[in-house]
Amino acid sequence: MEHLTKQQIVLLCLLVSFVSSIATGIVTVSLLDQAPPAVTQTINRVVERTIERAGASATTTKETIVVKDDQATVDAIAKASKAIARIYNEGRFIGIGVIVSGSGRIIAHTGDLFGGAMEARLEGGNVVSAEQVSRDPVTGISVFQAEQSSDPRSARVYSAASLAEASSLRLGQAVIAIGGIDTPSVATGIVSSLEGTRIRTSVRDPSFDSQAVLVNLLGEVVGMKDQIDTSTFSASNQINKYATP
Repeated sequence: MEHLTKQQIVLLCLLVSFVSSIATGIVTVSLLDQAPPAVTQTINRVVERTIERAGASATTTKETIVVKDDQATVDAIAKASKAIARIYNEGRFIGIGVIVSGSGRIIAHTGDLFGGAMEARLEGGNVVSAEQVSRDPVTGISVFQAEQSSDPRSARVYSAASLAEASSLRLGQAVIAIGGIDTPSVATGIVSSLEGTRIRTSVRDPSFDSQAVLVNLLGEVVGMKDQIDTSTFSASNQINKYATP
């Protein structure tokens, strides 16, 4: 033994343990074969209960988290409101717009071309100057540019809306209308019909007769109140074509 290296001693110990285990197993099996039936049954029960407890302790418990509809609605309103701007001309409210780019491009239904001092009131009470860039006489959609610095180093970054694909809308889908002139107000409903680029909903709140933004439960903008027909919303694809970086 004194001439053996450490590795040889370790291997020898493993070999002795292995042989001892085999010998113990053979002796145990032989004794069980010779033992009375009552003893064998008792040993089997102990083994079965040990296996059951081990299996139970190894079971993984899965928990399903359910998000309630009202919480989804609150989260959607909070997300979408960051990209909503209320447009004023000479202090008079003229429309609710959607910010569609980080540079401050705003799309809104206004109905007319306006001159004079214009401003956009953002979430949280921030007020910035705005300029009406163009207006589509067919759709009544106007494009505005919010205040922006000519120096890229000091350029202001606006919260742009997420625009949903119009083709993803389904009848019966839950939607939220966000309106209000001075104080934001909301109403919920469902998509009741889809007519080309127009969306009709079950929202019947009179405060949304002329101005509102329609969003889904993900906080994505799916439409804006249509000036041509105040009972419908223009689908998001009508808004998206005016969006520029």
